[in-house]
Amino acid sequence: MDKEKEKAKTKPGKTEAKPSKTNWRKKADELFFDQMLSIREISGIIGISANSISKHLNSRPNYKTERERRKKQNSDRTGYFKEYYQKSKIASISDYANEISAQSLKQEHETAVKILSGERFFHE
Repeated sequence: MDKEKEKAKTKPGKTEAKPSKTNWRKKADELFFDQMLSIREISGIIGISANSISKHLNSRPNYKTERERRKKQNSDRTGYFKEYYQKSKIASISDYANEISAQSLKQEHETAVKILSGERFFHE
């Protein structure tokens, strides 16, 4: 009977019990600083809200330096992709511009040929 009550208390699919008040803070510190996980990932693992984890981590003395280090690392990584994207975008725009000018040149040529042919044919 006691086992049935315990099963009813736990959610289906959850194998790990919710950590105690002090235990989850230590676990959050370990996951954030040692394993480099995000607050959302930590929230999913521990089962505590992301706001609570964020408040706890903000109270840690080395949180701000770690957050700044991660921001710098991400901006360096995304900066490369942004630069690559801009270069490819510029190349595709210039290719498109060349295509348009070639198209318009051809159209202008065909129009001029029709006009000149008509003048020659009807005015001789």
